Amino acid sequence: MKQVLGSPEELAQDGRGVKRAARNARELLRCLAARNRALCAFWKEETGQEMVEYTLLLAFFLLTGLGVLSGLRTEIANTWQAIAAGYTSAAS
Repeated sequence: MKQVLGSPEELAQDGRGVKRAARNARELLRCLAARNRALCAFWKEETGQEMVEYTLLLAFFLLTGLGVLSGLRTEIANTWQAIAAGYTSAAS
């Protein structure tokens, strides 16, 4: 397994290990901070939220309309049959 900060012996060599360890630690903190900013920005983003709300409203209205039409199915069928019968009797 690769050590990010290095072994204690490496850190003691001429200060180079300490500098490398500090550089690696700064890079790690920079990456974590960038990731945290990205997650916070994603969490606060509201443009996608509006799209989800409109999609849910559309689904609600479609399901409600479907329920109403399926409940009125027999009345609609009877009305069309009466219209068709009226045209048939008018044509003869």
